Amino acid sequence: MSSPTKGYGTKLSHSRWRSLIYIPSLTVAFIAVPSGIAIKLATGVCAFALSKLHRNFHQSSTAFLLRGLATVSEKIYEYGYVLGMTVLGIEIAQDTITHWVQKYLRHREYQQIRRVYYPYRYKELTSFNPKTIRLIELLPKGKDGDVRSIPRVKFHLATLDNLQDLKYEALSYCWGNKTPLHPVLCDASSVVWVTQNLFDALQELRLEDRSRMLWADAICINQTHVPEKNIQVQMMAEIYTHAERVLVWLGKAADRSETLEHLIPALLKAKDLAAANGYPDEEAPRTLSSDELAELGIIKIDDFDPSTDGLRALHAIYLREWWTRVWVIQEFLLAKECILCCGSWSIPWASFDAAYDFAEDLFTDNDAMGSRFRSQRRVLSLFKAELYKYPSNLAVMMALCAASKVSDPRDRVYAMLGLAIRGNEIVVDYTKSVEQVYTEAMLLSMRTNPSLTTVLRSSGITDDMEPSTPSWTPKRFDARSIAWDMSAFMSPDATGGSKYEFKLDGKVLRMEGYELDVIMATGCRGPPVMDPGSEAFSIIPRMLLMCADGAKISDGLSNAKYGPTGEPNICAFFQTIMGPTREDSYENQLKQFKYLEPELRLMKAAVALPLPYDWLPCRILALGLFDILGIPAHFRKFFTGEPLGVTVSLFRCCGRRVARTVKGGIGLVPQEAKPGDTIFLLRGFDAPYVLRKTKGIDDYLLVGECYLHGYMDGREWDATRCLDLRII
Repeated sequence: MSSPTKGYGTKLSHSRWRSLIYIPSLTVAFIAVPSGIAIKLATGVCAFALSKLHRNFHQSSTAFLLRGLATVSEKIYEYGYVLGMTVLGIEIAQDTITHWVQKYLRHREYQQIRRVYYPYRYKELTSFNPKTIRLIELLPKGKDGDVRSIPRVKFHLATLDNLQDLKYEALSYCWGNKTPLHPVLCDASSVVWVTQNLFDALQELRLEDRSRMLWADAICINQTHVPEKNIQVQMMAEIYTHAERVLVWLGKAADRSETLEHLIPALLKAKDLAAANGYPDEEAPRTLSSDELAELGIIKIDDFDPSTDGLRALHAIYLREWWTRVWVIQEFLLAKECILCCGSWSIPWASFDAAYDFAEDLFTDNDAMGSRFRSQRRVLSLFKAELYKYPSNLAVMMALCAASKVSDPRDRVYAMLGLAIRGNEIVVDYTKSVEQVYTEAMLLSMRTNPSLTTVLRSSGITDDMEPSTPSWTPKRFDARSIAWDMSAFMSPDATGGSKYEFKLDGKVLRMEGYELDVIMATGCRGPPVMDPGSEAFSIIPRMLLMCADGAKISDGLSNAKYGPTGEPNICAFFQTIMGPTREDSYENQLKQFKYLEPELRLMKAAVALPLPYDWLPCRILALGLFDILGIPAHFRKFFTGEPLGVTVSLFRCCGRRVARTVKGGIGLVPQEAKPGDTIFLLRGFDAPYVLRKTKGIDDYLLVGECYLHGYMDGREWDATRCLDLRII
């Protein structure tokens, strides 16, 4: 059978068309159009000026000449415009026709494959050793070496506890869109249909002269047989651990990614050159001169401009979908060796990581490129093993990876089992409901963590929670429901180091605590915690809107006395949104307060109208006023200058909203909190929690942990007031 896509990607006589007609015609058109307009304007101005000087000008030969030039200029403009539009139209038409011809020919070829080849029939693995897996032998390219030909594979069975000399590589990739599907030929008469991204990976990963043994979940697991899928997913941690190496497929070449094949070795060479200068690691990059960096091809020599295609490509590589998926974290961290693959190039992770770190240090003082590198640091940190210290608590692991995406909510649990303490105690079963899976995850987290407060930080109600799901199970993490836990910014001890006690009665979590205060008013919700790949500055306008609206509802910018601590309200408000002051940083934080106060007063005036700023049109109106006042531009410099601590501190507001309580307290509460919710101190918990009363006498829904200024150090804790509470 002929190669299905061979030759479809090229245009008929494309290079000759471009060199002989397209480029010269457009050049003439681009010159003719502005020239015609310029001549027309010039003759018009001259005719007007001369008519004012001479009464009989219109009958003169000069007037006749100018009218002739005007007519010629009109024709030049018209013909140039028609020529340009015609050539562009032909080019667009050719692109469109080529695209549809490609699609039609591919469709015909795939129809032919469907007529000739049968869908591959998987052998049931349940009848073999429980540790049995399928591997595919990816056959080499055809004799012509065409990368666009259909991949061919052979299936092999292997057992993880008896691999002997069998070595294989595991593929880490994103499934991507489930349509259209592309064929992978299995033998003389069978075919497996896979997604575009896996098809591209198999095409590019083929070797020239030999086969390679691979494991890829979409093709090595019978996705239509749920019992097999359950068993194989349970073993995925072992599969990636036993693999000789893990191939990370980032996708096809795009955004000049091919330039990284030359840039990364150049950055590593520059790193060695800088290290030879004998400076500390963080200072070494800045010891290199512009000439040295330009010679290596890292920068352009003009004005130390780092906007080379390679550096833009290095930034763009972190915008690939692979970095955003939750499954790939386990696959990456458990790998013996990791190779990044993008299009036709590949590079070891260690080299890529070292080059990226060096580039970040190199351009840390450059506003544009430095902020780009810093904004991607959070993405990169998810793939640093030291972040996790795994195996760790399951709920903690889920919270760390909260911003990563899944297509099935149950995979938030299953994707972390290989990194969690006693993760094998949860049996993968895709017939279970989301509620069952999350409840099992929480129960395991409670059994394996001595601190229940750490576990419950990832719990609470969400807007889309199923009514039957206990509120103390982990959240359905998405960009709208995530909030940083308070321990990331401070060391709270709201209950004076007391020890927690809890009992689980079916779906009811019983614990002790007492009511501290009631929420009277809440401001608009803050921005979500950033998705991997997004720039830090993108959330600042919404964060400022949240602070301005919070200052309005809490009277946070007044000098009135704040009851719990006796300090002015303005000090309590600033410490709420930025974190409490410490003795060693008190003077520095006062400078930050002073720097931020005028802007907040201006923003408070901008949102003076009692509008619901959670509603998108109102939020757009407020942010538009902020732009007019120049406030976001003013805060942009926080990412490249002082005081950087202001913006770092403000990240505690992500996923929360400012609240005012009945007793006059100011705090940060979960974004799901609303007026009437109760703030409790719970025995053994280091921060107050917001609970919502239900119809039961002592039944509450868990909303989430909060910050209430003046109550975080245990001064109000009184164990004698504790009552039995039921969290449902």
